[in-house]
Amino acid sequence: RLEGFDDAWTDVGTQPSVRFFSLPPGQYTLHLRAKVGSAPPILAPPYAFEIIPRWYQRPWFVPALVAFVGLIVVYALIRRQRMRLAALRSRNLELDALVRERTRDLEQLNFSLQDLADRDGLTGIANRRKFDAFLQQAAERASTAGSRLGLALIDVDHFK
Repeated sequence: RLEGFDDAWTDVGTQPSVRFFSLPPGQYTLHLRAKVGSAPPILAPPYAFEIIPRWYQRPWFVPALVAFVGLIVVYALIRRQRMRLAALRSRNLELDALVRERTRDLEQLNFSLQDLADRDGLTGIANRRKFDAFLQQAAERASTAGSRLGLALIDVDHFK
């Protein structure tokens, strides 16, 4: 009989041994009783032993496993977030470069458009709008410098 596992006596007959498979961890006491023929049974002294749990059956294993898996998940999430952040930063740098390039192109186009707007299409010389802007700037410079401004208009080709 194996006390702590099965308290009933097992009749093994003529078998020389008995095997217990997959005993759960714990304390056990083996009691032996043998009978030969019609003689009264002989009792052997009890044998106490302990089945030590395997490493994965120990009480610390499940919390340690949960903590380990949790750390792996947290690490994976942090790593994924860092990779996304690096990709976003890279994309942001690309977009900034593109915006700078487009801004430079637009400034050049605006300068060209302003130049076209300020020139006469037929003669290619500055038009009245450019003349008015230039005259106002010259008047402001003369006013801040405290000097005088003179203007001479000459009609050289009698074109009105």
